[in-house]
Amino acid sequence: MKLLKTLILTLATIFAFSSFALAETVTFTGTGYVTTNIEVSATSDGRNLQHYTNSGFWVQEGLPEGFPSTIVADCQGVALSTAEWASLGDTFICVATDGDGDGFINAGGSTQPDYSDCHAATVAAWGKYADVTQSVKCKFAGRVTPNAIMLTWTGEFTTP
Repeated sequence: MKLLKTLILTLATIFAFSSFALAETVTFTGTGYVTTNIEVSATSDGRNLQHYTNSGFWVQEGLPEGFPSTIVADCQGVALSTAEWASLGDTFICVATDGDGDGFINAGGSTQPDYSDCHAATVAAWGKYADVTQSVKCKFAGRVTPNAIMLTWTGEFTTP
């Protein structure tokens, strides 16, 4: 009986440590190609309140095996800027889904006029992303047309 207890304890310990060994954190990069729709209204003090949505696809490189590099995303956000269009703050939420129907919700924002502190992180997920954590530093990469932009990011992606 003592041998059986020792064997069970040993197997449980091996299983626990092997689960820890499976966790992986990688640095990845991404580019989002999105079209935007912005509605602007003036605030009572003359600032610009922008409600926006964007839709498109994201191409991400450096993800672990089993996670597709291309996903589709829909985002919405609110930004406030001065009357001269200097950013005072921006917050957004994105729902991203891969070809299998698995996905995640990221939330993020920026408080700096040059968006140098732009960031996002996963707040909820389903399917293969359910126990994944992601955090990114993001930036505006350019305007393709008046309503199409590119965004880029670098971040960490951790699997359980």
